[in-house]
Amino acid sequence: MKLTYTLTLDDYRASLRLHKRQNLGRRIHFFIYDVLFPSFAVVAIMGTIGAYAFGQPDLVDDLLVPDVALVTISVFVQLLRSYRIRKLYKQLFPPGRIDRNWSIEMDDERILSTVPGVGEGKYFWTGIQAFAQNEKITMLYITESQYLAVPTCALSEEQRTELNDLVARNMPRKQK
Repeated sequence: MKLTYTLTLDDYRASLRLHKRQNLGRRIHFFIYDVLFPSFAVVAIMGTIGAYAFGQPDLVDDLLVPDVALVTISVFVQLLRSYRIRKLYKQLFPPGRIDRNWSIEMDDERILSTVPGVGEGKYFWTGIQAFAQNEKITMLYITESQYLAVPTCALSEEQRTELNDLVARNMPRKQK
């Protein structure tokens, strides 16, 4: 099976979302920074507003620093993550390269991933650690944190079936 596709920033974001769901530790990490910190910030601000409304200025003074810290952490983490995702996406391609095409060729022996005009990577099935797929992205893990990402929409139904068959034949004892 040979496939040529364009990896967009949205596809890259989808791969990161699927990647964080593959491991309990990653899920907990993102839950803390995406849910807990913003929730604590909202509760702390509501508590400060309530203390101010009920005329307790001493309590407002005590809550002001934690409020600012929680809001700053919540906003800073989201801004930093957005910046890092864009930066990492840009680093996937050489500087000045406008074309974002990738090519991947898979058979029973190996997987050949190519960025035309730049380089290629050859992976044998014994080196593939895991496989993950959803409606937006398909990923073949080379290591625990490195993967080949292919937009699922770039695969036809026949190619999806062929890929699933390749994975079933060549990764029988590994996570699928």
